[in-house]
Order: sequence, then C-alpha cells, then structure tokens
Amino acid sequence: MKRVWAVAAVALLVSACGDEPSGPANLNGTVTTGGVPLGALVVEISGRDIGRVEGVGETRAVAEHQTADTKRAILVSATGEAMRFTVHVEDQSLGSPTVAIIGAIGLENQPITNLTGIRVGIER
Repeated sequence: MKRVWAVAAVALLVSACGDEPSGPANLNGTVTTGGVPLGALVVEISGRDIGRVEGVGETRAVAEHQTADTKRAILVSATGEAMRFTVHVEDQSLGSPTVAIIGAIGLENQPITNLTGIRVGIER
C-alpha cells in the first residue's frame, strides 16, 4: 500500500510541473487588416516583463513604456498589408501579453474610425 501511495505522489508531482516553457522569448505578433489598407496602427501591449517590440519584414515598430507592465507601440507598414512584429518577454511562462488597438491610420494618412475587422494576436 505504501508503494501505491509513493507512485501516486510521484505522478502527482510530475503532472504538477507541466511542460510550459520558461525564460526569455520573442513572441510573434500579427495584425490582420480585414481588407482595410493600414499605414500605421497604435497598440497597447500589457503583461509582465515586456521588453522590446520589433517589426518583422516590411513592418517597422517604435515602442515605449507607459507603465511597468504596459508598452505602447506604433506599427508602420508601407504596403498596407498584414503587419508582423515580435514582443520580447523575460519569462514566457507568465503567459502571452494582451493587446488593445488604440488607433489606426490608412495608407493615405487619414484616421481610420471603424476598427472592425482589424485584429492583433500574439503567440509563441
């Protein structure tokens, strides 16, 4: 009986550890436009230990901290196509940051007031 409890305890400990990666990582961000030609998008990224935000490919990014756990970034595209970027986090086990769209500008440098269809996602 003691052996059964010992095996059960070890199994419980192993399952509690999980296999979530930890440590620093670059998370991949994508913006889908829903057919809206975007020139720039302002997003607010919230989460713990957020580092730099960098554009990928044709996308350029400028970012600065608003608070300890929030960074505001401007993503710029010359083509109006879907944008790609990375977000560096110090510990990926803390989960993916959340993103809120603050504003958007079209390719003709005019504000986009209807943000329906524009989506931003961040994943490993």
